[in-house]
Amino acid sequence: MRILQRFEKAVETAESKAFNATDKQALKLYGLLKQARLGDNTTTRPWSFQFQACAKWDAWEKEKGKSELQAKSEYIGLVFKIGTSEN
Repeated sequence: MRILQRFEKAVETAESKAFNATDKQALKLYGLLKQARLGDNTTTRPWSFQFQACAKWDAWEKEKGKSELQAKSEYIGLVFKIGTSEN
């Protein structure tokens, strides 16, 4: 299976209601997803009282500099790790 197909399957898995990621893991996945699809974050940081928006912006910003392939590979690996871990 090609990386793009595995990535899209991982996104589908992570977005399912049965997928149980912690808040920290969900933010990591969000940052990797944005980096894989859009590249480096070039937007301005939201107002500090917008807690959820800031957390998402920060998660994406942490992935800055990663290539599309690297971000997709890490996303796939994290989805697999979460999916196979015992909760």
